[in-house]
Amino acid sequence: MKKRKFISIALTILVIVITFNYWFISRPLTFSMDIKSQSEKPITITTVLNRKDDPSFSKSYENRSEINLQKTNKYNISFRQKTPPKRLRLILNQIEPHVEYQISNLSFRNGKYPVSDLSKFKSENAKLKINDNSLVIISNDNKITLDYLERITARQAKKFDLRIFLIIGILSFLLFYKLTSYLADFKINKNVSRLDIIFLAICAALLFIPMFNINQDVKSEQENRNLAKWKPLFNKDHSINLDFGKNYESWISDRFGMRSLLISGYQWFQYATVSRYYKTSKAYLDKKTNWEFRLPIISESLTSKQTDEIIDGLIEFDNFCKKNNIKLYLLVVPKKEYIYMQETFLSQNNTDNFKEPVEKIKEKTSIPVIYPFNELKEASKKDYIFFKTDHHWTDWGAYTGYKALMKEIKKDYPYLKEVRQEDFDISQNNLIRSDWERNFYIGHTNRSLLNLPEKKALKILDTKYNYYTHKNVKNMKKTVLYVSKLREKSFEYKKGADLKVLMTGTSMNEDLTEILPYTFKNTIYLRLNTVKDIPISDKFKILKKDILDYKPDIIVLCITVENLRALKNLASED
Repeated sequence: MKKRKFISIALTILVIVITFNYWFISRPLTFSMDIKSQSEKPITITTVLNRKDDPSFSKSYENRSEINLQKTNKYNISFRQKTPPKRLRLILNQIEPHVEYQISNLSFRNGKYPVSDLSKFKSENAKLKINDNSLVIISNDNKITLDYLERITARQAKKFDLRIFLIIGILSFLLFYKLTSYLADFKINKNVSRLDIIFLAICAALLFIPMFNINQDVKSEQENRNLAKWKPLFNKDHSINLDFGKNYESWISDRFGMRSLLISGYQWFQYATVSRYYKTSKAYLDKKTNWEFRLPIISESLTSKQTDEIIDGLIEFDNFCKKNNIKLYLLVVPKKEYIYMQETFLSQNNTDNFKEPVEKIKEKTSIPVIYPFNELKEASKKDYIFFKTDHHWTDWGAYTGYKALMKEIKKDYPYLKEVRQEDFDISQNNLIRSDWERNFYIGHTNRSLLNLPEKKALKILDTKYNYYTHKNVKNMKKTVLYVSKLREKSFEYKKGADLKVLMTGTSMNEDLTEILPYTFKNTIYLRLNTVKDIPISDKFKILKKDILDYKPDIIVLCITVENLRALKNLASED
């Protein structure tokens, strides 16, 4: 037993030494400098590093980049070669003859290894002089070669990756310990098959393959979720992380190489082997009709307590709006599954267990609540109001919701002119346009919940949808801002009514932004969910400060019926 452990440890150490470059990683070596000139033309700079202290640059590697001096004076480039450089050469191309170029602040690794003695540069085809810590270059040609005569001492930064080290160490030890056990048994028992040992060795060796391509992404687009984060053995307060084993298992399970390929293969196999209904834990596809629906079809309704909390939150927000002369409207979008219940495997009609809570909100608040279930149901007889492969409403669905909303708004502002269907040019596409970027894609349900390979997902898109583009789109001034803690779109339409409107809520607003802003002169849209650096607990909160800064006349809060429960703490002071 002790001998086997000793051999296994010795072989494990050997493997760790051999795989040194996988767990003791060399970071790219960066080189930077400032360059100035009166010339406005872009130039190309080639940075050449030589591995030997050799003026001929016989063992060199290089990197080339174009720099536009009108936009920036900073030149940055990086090298992934592991051999430390000993000589530096700069080649400036496409420069203007007889024009001064100044280079300064030359260094490797952001100043850690400065190239400070500019007098050590030489050039065969340019005049050089030093002026105020800058190297001034004037050439008669459009190409300059600069050689630095001193030896470079720059080294790459090294990073010890404990995660990869542990994977290699643990897998190696288990492999060698099991192999030595088999060999011991083979020596004692002649009937033990050699094929067992070969099979075990091959299987164990295959375990190392995923280890060398660890996924470093924060979120998996394929699974529409955040991947497990690395949690070290020691916490920030220097205490021991007692759940390190579980944390490590979650991390490696989410990030091992070829995981996405395995998921796609497994989903393709599942899809190919079911006769009609292909399901995941989050959604299902009717292969006969290509309708996709999220699960569960019948969502849990709001409890009486939850409904009361929503009412309290809305009353508090409405009071804030009234105090600041703002009219609030609540547009609640029904579930796709309830509108198209006849297309689901349940084959029922008009099931809607959110109707009663919505009616209670209408009754207990003075807020105009628009819940266009009946309007959408009727409109679905004419055209698609929800996408077959996405949970968002179509342009026709959004237009139907817009008309129901305007019916309420015009009770307070009867002079408003509605946008008509005739005001739009209509085009068709089988892809989905439903979210922030306003790009066409295969659909949220299709992409994120069913995990189908892209080729298969594209084949499911057998329906062409009508897309609306306003005929005066060129007269709409639109700006988009997506930074930390803020997702904002603003619209300015001079032909609209002289009112300021604030749209807010979930992604159901996205298709609505193709219609509603053409009614008013100024419209701003603040997205509440899926915003950068906003904790989940705050994703449905709107800052009172943002409202007061904009000073709207009208607020349209558009939200899906399932997200109503998040409105209990809608407005925030912070």
